[in-house]
Amino acid sequence: MTATGYLALRMLLTETAVLRNRFTPLHVASEQVIPGRVQRGMLAAALHRADQAHLIHDWVAKGEAIRFGPALPFVESSPGHGSIAVPTPAALHYRTVADIPNQEVYELVDMLSLRRGHAGGITPENTDPGKRLRGYILPRDLRAPVSVTTHTERYLGTGRGGEPLQGVPFLTTMLDAGQVFEARWRLCAETEQALQDRAGKVLAVLERSAGSLVLGTGSTRAHGGRPQIMPVADGPLVRDRIEAAENWPAGEARDLVLLSPALVADHNGEPRPGCLAGAVATLCKQVLGDAGAVKQVGEVVESEPVEVYHRMYRSAMACRWAAAAGSVVRLEARRHIPAAQVRELESQPVGQRRVDGHGCFVLLKSASRVHGTDLWQQKSTRPAARLRLPDGTEPPGDVSDPGDEVAALRHRMLSHAVAEPLRARARELAAHATQLPSPSLLGRLREVVAQAAPGGDGQQPHWGVLRRLAAVAAGEQAAAAPHKAFTDKAKGETGKATITADNSVQHRLTEWLGQAADPEEQERWWRDFVSQRAIVDAVAAVDLDRPADNMRISPTAQQWLADHRLWMIRLLLGTWLAEAARRRRLQDDRKEQPQ
Repeated sequence: MTATGYLALRMLLTETAVLRNRFTPLHVASEQVIPGRVQRGMLAAALHRADQAHLIHDWVAKGEAIRFGPALPFVESSPGHGSIAVPTPAALHYRTVADIPNQEVYELVDMLSLRRGHAGGITPENTDPGKRLRGYILPRDLRAPVSVTTHTERYLGTGRGGEPLQGVPFLTTMLDAGQVFEARWRLCAETEQALQDRAGKVLAVLERSAGSLVLGTGSTRAHGGRPQIMPVADGPLVRDRIEAAENWPAGEARDLVLLSPALVADHNGEPRPGCLAGAVATLCKQVLGDAGAVKQVGEVVESEPVEVYHRMYRSAMACRWAAAAGSVVRLEARRHIPAAQVRELESQPVGQRRVDGHGCFVLLKSASRVHGTDLWQQKSTRPAARLRLPDGTEPPGDVSDPGDEVAALRHRMLSHAVAEPLRARARELAAHATQLPSPSLLGRLREVVAQAAPGGDGQQPHWGVLRRLAAVAAGEQAAAAPHKAFTDKAKGETGKATITADNSVQHRLTEWLGQAADPEEQERWWRDFVSQRAIVDAVAAVDLDRPADNMRISPTAQQWLADHRLWMIRLLLGTWLAEAARRRRLQDDRKEQPQ
């Protein structure tokens, strides 16, 4: 008789992690869980470091002694104890039923119940499916959403599409450090004692590699996660994949929810995610002994492409379509099924490439039990997240005090938010400007805007830049120093350019720059040439302190806008000068083209 069990491991990410699921060159997006194939690579590397490479064939390659599965988010309820979050079942949707101050009330909708006419029957009022509920949930409470935090960084690479070479931006979305995931590796051995020995050997290998473990291909670029791996407090071996298996009474419906993508094929061997229900029926017949033990009453299957990287050939393998994690097949028991058979069914993945952790699933009580219940979500506030290390201790540091780092984060978010509407407004003003001066004169003005002001008011350092800019355009050498003011000829050419305000009043370029640098005229200049609504909308989207009442933005954000008014004017002027120079060059090129 073969002994089996799950080796439960908690993985704390001490660094950011990039676990690629797409091999696109310009956007590297990480998966939000730690896939089984990534854990296989981690264990293989640990065996190499421990001089036990001879175990890779049996432990990693064959997939019989150890079978990997996805490491899912772990939510702690007490030190060392908690629950594993699972992908939200695809049948679970939500729709808004009320919108009151400080709260939004959503009603959960089970699509399979709607299709079958459960929960009071189908009427024209309750057939709205709403939106798909994404993310992760706790198995015992489908109304408890769990989020995995990520962030995106932008880099500048080198284009390879031809000459001349130019910078090409690309993005990397990565898992944030400090998150805890729990993996359960299914171990198989001849006897219970051999199973315990194998679990001890695996833990010893991981312990010897502590501090050097990395995850995924992103580890070569400092995004390997550096996981701290520890066994769970209840013992290294557990009996169940997620929750403790329970007897399955006859007539009860349960949802088979995929924890990882399932690679299923049709009778011709072609990848067909829609064949998931057939693959589940075959698996149930094999494990439960007869085809009539369960009956399928519905399914909601979503598809996603699955790509992997072949290390030997150093290239991506052929992409295949798979049934996405969260896909649901609802089963109804036709007879009493004991917990041992439920546990055995959950231990057998569905579909192909099981060695990579594909096709893992869990049996949950039907989502129809929450159909029509309310899901409350805070509109303006989020509950504070508490994090504990796998050993039960809290991380060092006080996160309740925002300090300089949060202030710097707020500044970056607000400055990035207002930059785009300001640049868009500058390009719009340049598009309607007439009699633009030469690109060389506009370039000289751009040099003034780009140069930092030497001295001046320490709280508003941009005043000096704006005054020098107006002085250069007006030909006032004393105020323009250290820059060289325009000559009379250059001043005359610059004075012919006109900019039109929102009130259709035209302003000469020299006057326009002078008003921007005049404290008495600046408020009116701001109202005439800057879209206030666009600025407020951009700030409201990223306002960390946005209140719950009807106020658009918080007092903190309003104060930030007042303190950085000069910086925003300088950004708008710099963008306008660049766009105006581009448009003038296009006009000159058209004149030089032969008729």
